[in-house]
Amino acid sequence: MAWRYAGITRATVTTNRGLTRTLISVTQWRRRSGYGWIFPLGDGRVNVGVGLLSTGGAWKGVNTTKLQEYFVSQTADAWGLSDESCCGPATAAVFPWASPSVHEVVPTR
Repeated sequence: MAWRYAGITRATVTTNRGLTRTLISVTQWRRRSGYGWIFPLGDGRVNVGVGLLSTGGAWKGVNTTKLQEYFVSQTADAWGLSDESCCGPATAAVFPWASPSVHEVVPTR
């Protein structure tokens, strides 16, 4: 089994919506093996992000920062998001999300 990776970009944004700590929105993109999310942090801010899994053929050619900007632009009106309400620059990372080895789980007494 080959290593699989996820490339993500996320940002914290203030919003004028009254939100709880419940997961609000997750969008899945099957063509790109990716997803987008918006969920509240409980203090008037939301975590907004996108991710791509390496299982999609073209994942290396996608700039997740640009994808993040597009995702925010498509959800801005509904969520009260804007460039001015961003709490700082978006952060990006690539990390392994599956191990190439199989681990045996043994119950303990």
